[in-house]
Amino acid sequence: MRQHSSDETVVEPHFEGRLPTTRDAIIIVPGIMGSELTEYASGRIVWGMTPQWYLRSWTSSAGLELLALSDSERDGKYGRLRPTRLIRFPAYAPILSGIEPYTKLIRSAASLVIHPAAIIEFPYDWRLPVTYNAQRLAEVAVRHLERWAKHPRQVEAQRQDLDRDSPRVIVVAHSMGGLLVQELPRFFDAERIIRTSITIGTPFHGAPKVVLLLNSGAGSPLPLPRQKLRRLAEGMPGMYDLLPAYRCVDNGAYASQLNPNDVERIGGQASLARLAVEARERRKRYAPPNHVAIVGAHQPTAESISVRDGVVFPNQYSLLPGRDESVDRVRLGGDGTVPRLSTRTNGGTPLPLAQRHGALPRMDEVALVLEDVILRQETGPWLGAGEIGADIPDIVTAGETFYVAVSGVDHPREVSCTVVDAEVGRSVTIGEPTFREGQPAVALRIDNPGIYRVAIGGGSGGQSLVSELVLVCGSSDR
Repeated sequence: MRQHSSDETVVEPHFEGRLPTTRDAIIIVPGIMGSELTEYASGRIVWGMTPQWYLRSWTSSAGLELLALSDSERDGKYGRLRPTRLIRFPAYAPILSGIEPYTKLIRSAASLVIHPAAIIEFPYDWRLPVTYNAQRLAEVAVRHLERWAKHPRQVEAQRQDLDRDSPRVIVVAHSMGGLLVQELPRFFDAERIIRTSITIGTPFHGAPKVVLLLNSGAGSPLPLPRQKLRRLAEGMPGMYDLLPAYRCVDNGAYASQLNPNDVERIGGQASLARLAVEARERRKRYAPPNHVAIVGAHQPTAESISVRDGVVFPNQYSLLPGRDESVDRVRLGGDGTVPRLSTRTNGGTPLPLAQRHGALPRMDEVALVLEDVILRQETGPWLGAGEIGADIPDIVTAGETFYVAVSGVDHPREVSCTVVDAEVGRSVTIGEPTFREGQPAVALRIDNPGIYRVAIGGGSGGQSLVSELVLVCGSSDR
């Protein structure tokens, strides 16, 4: 791998076989938690290590302090932490759960370009405001295209190309990265620069899970990992950019939007919430250029919230307008983090895939969409019709039994499950699926602390397994 600058990383792809290729340039943009962060002064990595590092960091009293914004950063003087590359190991944070590495996504895209110099990664400091990172992405996109247009391999390929179309940029973005892409038209002529933008699991209208992680619990005891996350997230502007922007608060007789004062009452900062609302109002005027959206579906998801005595409770239903100003509570699902209601954008139809948020970038089905869109084959239909859903917890206690409820199948015999230590790849023995509360479920017990990949399948379809990274804590770490 070769570094151009702190803003971009050239990918050295691994080619397998001969696929058709594109002369366009490609930029891979990760989601929240998806960039390795390094302290500029010392070179020390402060985010982006192995699963055991996350286990130690979230379950001990020390660790992760460097992620908190400094006084200078709160004043808008950024640069203390440097984004160096996309994560190469699974990353994890409580409530937000896990994010799989982007290795497979990068290789899938890199196999479609005519030369390695055509594709770069765009790591960014996900703690900071979306607008700041979007402007950096715009600058990198322009530089990357200018450099690639002059590359000898591209010049020769264009000379041989009968239509002699000039190359443009294809942006592939996961999660929060799609919000950066949405704002690109603010900074340049997007139609001229961007041929296609492909977003994967992007919360264009926010996610109620972010309200949960900001909530202080109003005196109720929180597990240590969630205490640490709340203290960190409370001062991160990037987190506030992910707050839900639709009517998500269930007040019984009516539904309302979350406002900055509400955010302050549940434990956040009203000032950061106001800045996020202002940025969102600017951003919603734009749409990702020439957009294709892949969205997770059929997973139990926090779609709305209720607030009682300062405590936030997630609801697995959306609040839709009913007759005579009433509220209809409808379960639309999502990817376990991003509700389907939040994936809507101006123009285009989202392509649904039964999968959880953090696992989307490593799906075979996503690689197929990339191939068709990047090569402009448009063969479709791209995605299978599988509807497997799995309600997988983000934190469990070692040695204690927990259950994963499975939807989309009629009988436990249709369910398959694997549990693998994400650090060393070792499988964990599991019990037979059974019925629990009238629904197929798998009873699991993991004896050793760590981060584990729980994967659920079912039915006769060939769709990839629905998977989630789970933090297994010792009993004293909860």
